[in-house]
Formats: sequence, structure tokens, C-alpha cells
Amino acid sequence: MNLASPHPSPGDRLHDAADAGHARAAPGSVPPRVLFLGKGRLGNQLFQWTVLQKYFPRSTVWSPSLAALTAVIETGDRLRTTLAPAWLDRISRRKLGRTVMRLLFRHFRLGGYAHEPIAWLPNGCEAPSGELSIRGGDRRLVFVDGGYYQNFRTTLRPADFQTLRLRPQLKARAEAAIGAATQGGIRPSAVLHVRRTDYLHFRPYGLPDVTLPAAYYVRAASRLRTRLGAQAVLLIVTDDAGWCQTELAALQPFHIMSGNEEVDFAALTLFPSIVVSNSSFSLAAACLSRDAREVIAPEYWFGARIGQWFPPQLRSADPRFVYL
Repeated sequence: MNLASPHPSPGDRLHDAADAGHARAAPGSVPPRVLFLGKGRLGNQLFQWTVLQKYFPRSTVWSPSLAALTAVIETGDRLRTTLAPAWLDRISRRKLGRTVMRLLFRHFRLGGYAHEPIAWLPNGCEAPSGELSIRGGDRRLVFVDGGYYQNFRTTLRPADFQTLRLRPQLKARAEAAIGAATQGGIRPSAVLHVRRTDYLHFRPYGLPDVTLPAAYYVRAASRLRTRLGAQAVLLIVTDDAGWCQTELAALQPFHIMSGNEEVDFAALTLFPSIVVSNSSFSLAAACLSRDAREVIAPEYWFGARIGQWFPPQLRSADPRFVYL
């Protein structure tokens, strides 16, 4: 299959449980061992882990790329962040490592080879398709060559994240942080995520500005308070407290929480209503949450300022999701 093709052949794609049956371990068989080398911070890693768990159930995953997960969710003994043998671990942590692994699995068929194909978007940019393609080799060992798999059309559904379990001790830390943010006052009725600092210099898909305008959060808060009450207290989880205090002043009453990444993530999962930013961080939190009954998300995602979906496959049909 041509990696540049936006239309991988049906035989190469793994979409949902029915379509992906040939990639899963047969009943009674030994699940494959999966070697995953990827990139990305916590939100991306949660998408990656979810797709690995969905398409390679019961498998042991060897990955130095998913270390951040171990502080957030319970992976048991199914995730090994140090590879064995030791030489493989050393290779995987170098730039040359991915090239070597690609040659061994994709070309010499040491085992199964899986990856995320590239698609062409309407504006002519190349972008990850969010699909999982697997081919050839001994399926008892599969090399998953990176990828982000942020695709709610064919690859994942928000419900797939419900198999993940937040660590109880992290949940307790998040509850304590919420109490500190509110100074022991009324518990907020809903949570908003505002991501800005790294997005000020982030240019995906050739877009000049992917930060969300304050108007998005104002509309979201208005929708929430129509149901929760005009004075419902909100919690804002953010990496830019100063901007929120100034630009979102009209949303008062609210409290701001801005600190440890893992604790902030856990806090986002603890409310029945969540307003996500155009970030896999809060999107993964909303999907993982067992409390969320309403998820407000930005229409067009990274393309909010130009009125066009980027990436187009990220819109979910989940009835809990409302797009503004």
C-alpha cells in the first residue's frame, strides 16, 4: 500500500471490531506481542494506548513511548516501557531505531507491520489519516510504527476509552486539588479546558492560528448555565491562567486550576459536564470519564477560525457530544 494514498485498500485497513477481526488473536490462541514506537504527550498516548488495546486485545505492549500513561491509568503488566532484550531498548530510543525496526518488519517481514497511513486534506496538506493499517509477517509479533489514531469515523469511538481505569490515588490527588482551587467552597458544576501556550506557535495543516477564541468558551458556558443555573460555578483547567482571568472574566463565577499535568487531566474526568478545547488532552479525558454526560467541543477543531474541519475524521457521532 502506498503510504501517501488517502485511500488504503479495504484489506489493509482495520476499522471496527467486525472489520478488524483478522488482526485480533483468535479465541484460545496466544495474543501477539506488540512493539510500539510513537511520539506525543499524554493526550496522544491515551489515543495510542486505546487503539492498541482495541485491535490487539490481551496483548503485551512493549513501548518506551507510552511511559506517561503509567502515572495516569492502570495498565497492569500489559505495558512494558523498557524493552527486552536490552539491545532492542537501546536501538528504539535512537533516531536510527525506527528506521531499523521499519526495515526488519516492513521489508524483511520479521513480524506483522502496522502503521497510520497518510491522507491528503482538501487544502493540499498531508496529515495522519487516523486509520490503522496492518500487513504481513508473523502476527505473533507486531511492530506498530508510530501514529496518533485520532479518528472517530472508522478507527475508534469515545466508548472505547471506557476500558481504561484512572489510578485511584491520582483521582484522590485531583479531588484535593479541586478543593484547594475552590478554597473549600462550592464544588463547581462543570469543567472547562483552555489550552493556549504551546498553541501560540503551533501550525498544524498549514493553519496560521489554532487557538480557540474567548467567544467559544462564552457560548459553551452560556449553554451549560441554561441547564445548571445562571450562577453555576465553573472550574477552568488551563495552561494560561492570566489569559483566562482577563479574557474570560464574563464567565464568573469560576475557579482556575493550573498545575501538574496528570492531576489536571484527572480533574477533567470528574465532572458530568466538560467543555473541551481542541486538544487530545481534554478530549481523551472526556472519553475516559465515567461521569461525563455532556461534552461540549469546538466545531471544526483546529479549523475553528476558518470554518473547516481539521482533521475531518475527529468529529464524533456520540450523543453526548455537542459541537459549538
